Amino acid sequence: VATRTDYKLIFPRTEYHCARCGGHQGHVFKDGPQPTGLRYCNNGLALQFVARSDKLPELRA
Repeated sequence: VATRTDYKLIFPRTEYHCARCGGHQGHVFKDGPQPTGLRYCNNGLALQFVARSDKLPELRA
């Protein structure tokens, strides 16, 4: 995971993304619960749910 500042809205926010492919995962805000104080807002399209009984997909390069 890597981060960069996103200026697309009125205020800057921190985007987090895959450090390998750059795929957008969501944004992280500093108003979350302790101990980190961080709140991650995941982009639902960035997730792929896999049943426990299924094999995990291969990682993409």
